[in-house]
Amino acid sequence: MSSNPMSTLLNPVRLQILKTLLVIEKATPKEMGDQLKDVPTTTLYRHLNTMIEEGVLEIVSEKQKRGTMERTYRIRKNPLPSLRLHADEMSASELLELFYSFSISQMMDFSQMLGKENPKVESDHIGFSTYLLHLNDEELKNFKSDLGNILKVYGVKTEHEGSRIHKFSLTFLPEQGSK
Repeated sequence: MSSNPMSTLLNPVRLQILKTLLVIEKATPKEMGDQLKDVPTTTLYRHLNTMIEEGVLEIVSEKQKRGTMERTYRIRKNPLPSLRLHADEMSASELLELFYSFSISQMMDFSQMLGKENPKVESDHIGFSTYLLHLNDEELKNFKSDLGNILKVYGVKTEHEGSRIHKFSLTFLPEQGSK
């Protein structure tokens, strides 16, 4: 592992790999290459190896195919614990770069959604909002725990009739000047 595994996620190609696997759940490098046409095969393999080493991805199957081993990859169920260990070690510019990557990913997803057949805010359940919560540290800890419990209930659901993926993203920011 690198001294700062958070940097694993800051690379644009790795973000594309993650976005692809978020949609199709698991894939071989060939299947990913079909989605990521602008990424050379050797580059894709190099980034997949890095993401495996850093614990972001895992190999779910291996098959012998034409004399080589074909691997199928997916995002580890919870890849962030090892990355969170290093979050406090990140500089302000590294945190900003990570947040920038997160924000760009959100904007790309939103732009792709708008490019589809006339999206409707209400019927397509599109939304974004900001809420100001006046909470002390203990209340915020409880809020995050409660929210995590709700997400665990709905986050384990798999594709079923009438379902589609709904992306739910959060950012926690203390107000400037507050503790």
